[in-house]
Amino acid sequence: MAWKNLKQLGLVDGFLIEHKALTELDEVNALIDWVRIENFLSNIHAKPRGEKSWPPVMIFKALLLQSWYVGANPASKVRNAVRDDARVTKVETVKPAPLPLEYVDLGSGETNGHLTPGNIGTVNGNRLKFDPAKADEGVFLIPSKDGEKETRITGMQKNKPGQLVFLIPGNLAKGNYRMVVRARMDGSSELRSGYIEATLRA
Repeated sequence: MAWKNLKQLGLVDGFLIEHKALTELDEVNALIDWVRIENFLSNIHAKPRGEKSWPPVMIFKALLLQSWYVGANPASKVRNAVRDDARVTKVETVKPAPLPLEYVDLGSGETNGHLTPGNIGTVNGNRLKFDPAKADEGVFLIPSKDGEKETRITGMQKNKPGQLVFLIPGNLAKGNYRMVVRARMDGSSELRSGYIEATLRA
């Protein structure tokens, strides 16, 4: 093992003539009998040969620095930066909701365009599955004209998280509609909605 004379300054040590971090630890350094600790640690290595390394007392000092100084008393620049520049920001929690991505109309062959009464329609997306036994869940068509009632689609053929397949009501009035999927997520009591980002024409 390579031993370094601790009283002899190395190249890097020679440049560190004065530093706030060093002067703060001078009092602690004076209280400890390093010679006694060095003698205690001198036989810690059993192998007489091997890779060159720092003396055990130096490693012991580094561990003390880490536990006493670095963890409990950060440098003044770090403290000032946290005090002056740190900001507490409240981030809104994104709640999972139905995410319909597209509506495919079998009667017209269009995507996000036409609603063909009496024909099959398909909604593709994520988290689409709903409870058909609950009247406020499902696929709804909302007329663009104010005062007109929305239509809940009841002829469901497929009700899966990634796809809904259903029959467009044959008596659907002509006009423009927004399509919305409403469902409760993971047993929650809150009804959540997801819209097709297009106006559909019947």
